[in-house]
Amino acid sequence: DEFGGIIAYGMFDELDYSEIAGKNVAIIGHGAFAVENVRTCMEYNAGKLYLVCRRKNISVPRFVSWLANQSLSPVSAVLFLNAALPMYDLVGYDPWTYYAVQANTARTACSINQKVRFGIGDVYFLAISWGKLEVIEDPGCVKRLSPGMLHCVNGRKLEVQAVLKLLGFVGNFDNDRLMRVKEMVGFWVNNDPKRYLVAEPISVMASKFGGTSFSPGAIAWSEFGMHFLHYPLDYFQKIAENSMIPRHKSDGQDRPAYVVDARHGTQTMVIIGGMIQWLGERGMIEGQLKHSRMHTLHPIEKFLKYCKEDWDHYCKKLRNEGYEGPEFPYTLEVGQKYYADYEVENRQNMGQ
Repeated sequence: DEFGGIIAYGMFDELDYSEIAGKNVAIIGHGAFAVENVRTCMEYNAGKLYLVCRRKNISVPRFVSWLANQSLSPVSAVLFLNAALPMYDLVGYDPWTYYAVQANTARTACSINQKVRFGIGDVYFLAISWGKLEVIEDPGCVKRLSPGMLHCVNGRKLEVQAVLKLLGFVGNFDNDRLMRVKEMVGFWVNNDPKRYLVAEPISVMASKFGGTSFSPGAIAWSEFGMHFLHYPLDYFQKIAENSMIPRHKSDGQDRPAYVVDARHGTQTMVIIGGMIQWLGERGMIEGQLKHSRMHTLHPIEKFLKYCKEDWDHYCKKLRNEGYEGPEFPYTLEVGQKYYADYEVENRQNMGQ
């Protein structure tokens, strides 16, 4: 009541975004939903935008997402970050220095260990580079609200009329109780092949990236669960007593047993795919399918053209508001250069 403005979660249709037109907005958080809310606020003609966070997470330009999603063999984290540099250069950030990146001095090897999944999109970078959005890193984040004002712990005072909370999710312990989960063995409840429970793993923990979308993983998860329902003996003989399969119990506080991290999910898929021939073969087929579909439906020329059209659409909106800024950084030549780098990597991965 004292703040006098809008305070809402920026998800679940809780907010009628038409109410933020012309208002300065503070977005709290820096995960995928926070980054997406930058675009939504611009669509609904919000005023000045602030993204207040304890630390910046890696956001992924659309071209880099395309590069990973079209891959036959996964894209190295080195190429993944380097391919993002044209966009990061616009905003003066260096993704190699982010907390999530562990790399050697020469930047020839790295892994990414991030607590949240990537936000994907170009509008986040556009909004920063054009001056529409300011990202404020403050380890203490928000201290308090006063009438028409958000106070950061670092002393910054932001004149805003709306505050959107995008602080992530916690798992629901009701799911553990419903399934009577004591321990997850891979994706199986209490080591039972008939009780299969998959929640999309949280976080990012990888040195290679084979995609950023949900559906390829969902296909594989479906087939893993189906296989052991049809062939439970495979589970009992090869999986149940296998010490390499990751296990997870609830921490008893804010993380139920069924909520596993990216390392748990990846290890489960890789180990079982290597032990069950049919599942391993399906993985190779699905990788080829993903690659061919991307290049048939979204070839690089067409994809970059659409990305530029979208970029130009938001540039026009910002020019009408009096802003000026850079043009879309991924020309076809730039995109083809990074795709050529990927092809070299892929041939090496394939032993060619």
